[in-house]
Amino acid sequence: MIAIALRSLKLISLIVLLTTCGRSGDTINVSSTNFGDEVALQQNLVFTFSEYVVKEDLVGVWTDQELISFSPPVAGRFRFTTTRELIFSPVTGFVPGTDYTATLEEAIVSGAPSGKPLTSDRIISFNTPRLRAERIDLFWTETVAGSGRPLLRATLVFNYDVDPSELGSRL
Repeated sequence: MIAIALRSLKLISLIVLLTTCGRSGDTINVSSTNFGDEVALQQNLVFTFSEYVVKEDLVGVWTDQELISFSPPVAGRFRFTTTRELIFSPVTGFVPGTDYTATLEEAIVSGAPSGKPLTSDRIISFNTPRLRAERIDLFWTETVAGSGRPLLRATLVFNYDVDPSELGSRL
C-alpha cells in the first residue's frame, strides 16, 4: 500500500515538474537589466532577453519605434546591441524623484526567430532618486553688522538643483 502511494507521489511530482518547466520556455522574458529599483537621471537602460528576439541585420540599428512604453512618458531611442540585448537611450533623461513603469511592447519580439510571444509579466517599475539633503553647513554670523547679536545660518546642498522659492513645498 505504501509502495503504491510512493509511486503515485513520484508520478505526480514528475508531472508537475515537467509541466512547470515547459511553461517558462513558451514565452520570451527579460532575463536581466542594468538597473534595479533606482536609476540615474542620465542613464541608458539595458534589457537582456531570455533568447534571441531579432535577427543579426537589426543589431546596431537605432529606431524610434516604441518597443517599450514608459509612464510617465520618456522620449528616447532604441537599439539592439546583440540579438538578445536592447538599449533604451533617453533623449533628455529622467525626471528627479519620479516613479516610472516600463511596459514591454509585443513589437520587441515581432521578428524573433522562435516566433514566441513576450511573457505576460511585461511591466518593470523603477524610480529616480528622491530629493535629499547631501550636506548641511551651519555657521554663526551677526544679525546686523556690528550688533553683536548671533544668528545661526545654514547652507543646504541637495542631490538636485532646487529653486529656493519651491523648497518649502518639497520638505
